[in-house]
Amino acid sequence: MDKGHVMNSIPIILITGYLGAGKTTLMNHLLTLPEVFEKKLALIINEFGKLGIDGSLVKPGDYSKFELNKGSLFCICLKTDFIKTLEKVFNDIKPDLVIIEATGIAETSDLEDLLKVPVLEDKFHVSANICIIDSLNFVKVLPYLKAVKSQIQWADAIIINKTDLIPDTELCNIQDLVKSMNDEAPQLPVTMGKIPFDFISSINHRQLSGSLIKSAPESVFSLSFQTDGIISRTAFMNFLKQNQKNILRLKGYLRFDKKAITFVEIVHEKLFENRVESQSNQNLGFTVIGWQVAKEQFQNHVQDMLLSPLDFRK
Repeated sequence: MDKGHVMNSIPIILITGYLGAGKTTLMNHLLTLPEVFEKKLALIINEFGKLGIDGSLVKPGDYSKFELNKGSLFCICLKTDFIKTLEKVFNDIKPDLVIIEATGIAETSDLEDLLKVPVLEDKFHVSANICIIDSLNFVKVLPYLKAVKSQIQWADAIIINKTDLIPDTELCNIQDLVKSMNDEAPQLPVTMGKIPFDFISSINHRQLSGSLIKSAPESVFSLSFQTDGIISRTAFMNFLKQNQKNILRLKGYLRFDKKAITFVEIVHEKLFENRVESQSNQNLGFTVIGWQVAKEQFQNHVQDMLLSPLDFRK
């Protein structure tokens, strides 16, 4: 996995994958592997939104965590912040391993060019670019979103996740389709992102040339909203129904009553909810990634929802 690099340079495992594919689940699985958690670790979580929801979902542990929430790390807009973060990681942490989770809408390129800037040169190297795909929804999103194809083409290995949710014939079709886009990357069908470390250690990183994108796709935007208290569940559900075709991803913590906080997320128009223990330090709010609608119009819909009367009076 780490052949041909400067001795003592720090390896980076990069995790990419479209929205809802299971990147955070994969990272949490890696953090249970002795070959990973016994190392001195630094995690970098890259989100398109500003609230840092994904960072709060990463398994607690003895590691240093950094969040980059202003865009994609493969975008020029985040280049300076990313370089400063890695510089801090090297100077202050000096980890054995860095794991980076990229935002789901990242149009991937190779991080190696970023690592060649003078302040980082010979300090880090990419040991593996792992792309995880959602087998249940992969065929649906591939024709419409450039990032999905880009992530596969740049990957050193491809994890086909959620295979328990599809028939074997569909899995074979997906494997053939993925191979047509990248015939060099080994594939591994899994459930819940559970990959063995032997597979990771066998990955060979391919250095490819490519430039950073200049901005996020024009049709895609991110909005983050913080809420101070209880919001109307009825208004929230009506908002989702009204805008379901324009929501690529929604994730956050909301309070619909005084008893509990609910973690909500939308993956490919499906709503998942999980009531969590109320924590005084838990920020309430959500990040939504929208597309194919005017950003201001969408923002107005959210504001109307947040200002709606409550379902009860207590």
